[in-house]
Amino acid sequence: MLACEVAAALLAPFIVDRLARLAWRAPLASRLALRDLARYRSRSGAALAAVSFAVFIATIAILIASIRYDDALDYIAPNMAANQLVIYNPGNDPTQYQPGQFTPAAKLAATRRQAEATAAQLHAPAPLELDLAVSPNVAQQGLPTQNVYGTILSLHNRMQGGLPWVATPALLKAFGISQGEVKPGADVLTVRALLPSTGGLILVSGSYLAQSPNTPCPAGMCIQDPVIQEVSKLPSGTSVPNTVITEAAVRALHETVVPYAWLIQAPSAITPAQVNAARQAAVGLGTTIQTKSGQLSLGEISDGATIGGLLLALGVLAMTVGLIRGETVGDLRTLAAAGQLAAPDPVGSAHLAAALLTEPDAVAAKAIAAADVTPERLYAAVGAGPAERVEAAGTAELLDVTLGESAKDALKAGLKSALRLGHNYIGTEHLLLGLLSSAGPVTDAFAGLGLSPERAEELIAAELAGFQARKEAN
Repeated sequence: MLACEVAAALLAPFIVDRLARLAWRAPLASRLALRDLARYRSRSGAALAAVSFAVFIATIAILIASIRYDDALDYIAPNMAANQLVIYNPGNDPTQYQPGQFTPAAKLAATRRQAEATAAQLHAPAPLELDLAVSPNVAQQGLPTQNVYGTILSLHNRMQGGLPWVATPALLKAFGISQGEVKPGADVLTVRALLPSTGGLILVSGSYLAQSPNTPCPAGMCIQDPVIQEVSKLPSGTSVPNTVITEAAVRALHETVVPYAWLIQAPSAITPAQVNAARQAAVGLGTTIQTKSGQLSLGEISDGATIGGLLLALGVLAMTVGLIRGETVGDLRTLAAAGQLAAPDPVGSAHLAAALLTEPDAVAAKAIAAADVTPERLYAAVGAGPAERVEAAGTAELLDVTLGESAKDALKAGLKSALRLGHNYIGTEHLLLGLLSSAGPVTDAFAGLGLSPERAEELIAAELAGFQARKEAN
């Protein structure tokens, strides 16, 4: 990360310069922004480095999320879609019990009737019975005897792959999977794209999980290197059957199929009021429901990180351009005032000189006043003025300004003065020095007023030193 930031900081000024060279192809607003960035390369380079850092952080967030979401066994995803609702059979709420326990027949029938009623209220198809494959009445050390579900297990780190929903004919039909789409000999069907290519896996029963971790893979309790088929039609949520084992695998593991829950899939997103009604009904049966939680998908995380990084980058860039243009606002207003004074003719150096006094708090106006040059004497000497102050120098005002040759020469000389003085901005003081440095009637008029380039530079330096001292004192 440090290397990337150093590279961004070093390359940013070069990139800014190249972008500014292509600015003539861009719209006016973009052209002005790019040229400002090029003029203030020392600060815009750092700003673009900050922009690169913001984009880099967003990229890292996406990469970390991608790595985390690509773990085929420790599966991360939203729990279910917004139109899905699961009603657990009593005794099978995964937050309170070991899933896969037997439910008394009367309670099982009552839960089914409630699931059918809830589906009807949501205008959904008949609820889908979700079954788990379990080893019944397994004795585990320190735990009561209970049903234990099997799972997919990694031989490398003993990581488990979640609940073993059973691929019943009803489940396959509900998700539009025909028997012909299931490969002969398949043990597991999954929506997890990386699971089929993951090596070192075994499909085990609940009885196997109760054994010592070093237990070999015996027939009837374990299937070594199970055949795993990717089926994109299965749902992707973590609380719905994203991975199912075939009935043939259930028989090979000598497991028992136990009704676990009911899945309702409404035609549209389920509203909070509908969720609350279903939850109250489930409480009456002594069970619970589950609906979509706030877990984000990888796509949502990537989109959020990308948008956040772009907004941060644009914010840094906008603040930099705003800072730069804020420092040159006096110049722009002076230029606009000169344009209004000269209209409809092009702006000449005399108009620029008169317009300098429209910014009384700027360095140029203060330097002129320090030389004992009154506005009236200046207007009379240059033959132009007074000019009216322009409060806002926007694109529209600047588009109306046409520069004459003498004004262009003064602006070019002002830029050279700024570079000579080591300043990284263009202010009214540089416009004044440009007017005094370019040969012509205005230069002679200022000389007649006792304001030579050398005298002006001394006054400007004193004013800037005083400004810096006041800034440090505050």
